Amino acid sequence: MKLDGKTYKQVQEALIDAFPSYNNLKRMVRFTLNKNLDNITSSQNNLSDATFDLIEWVNSQSKLPELIDGACQENPGNELLKLCHQEIFELNKNTELNKNNFQKF
Repeated sequence: MKLDGKTYKQVQEALIDAFPSYNNLKRMVRFTLNKNLDNITSSQNNLSDATFDLIEWVNSQSKLPELIDGACQENPGNELLKLCHQEIFELNKNTELNKNNFQKF
């Protein structure tokens, strides 16, 4: 799934809002992806840089929907995450539909 700059920013803002410290984000990544955030980004980074590195990594691994879904499970009351979840899964659905239509030709 290719993300545009607006969607990157939306995901980043939602993650920072839902997990306002590096340790909160690290715990969520361990619980949802079974990965150590320290292997994806430096713990010396500020939260903004750490979330950006995480988004870059999950996008390169095609795990963005998994991250957003897991983040929503870890913080189900966060409104920014809910909006982000809707947007990502709608984008993912449209990407899959376009891919399936392309494969028919």
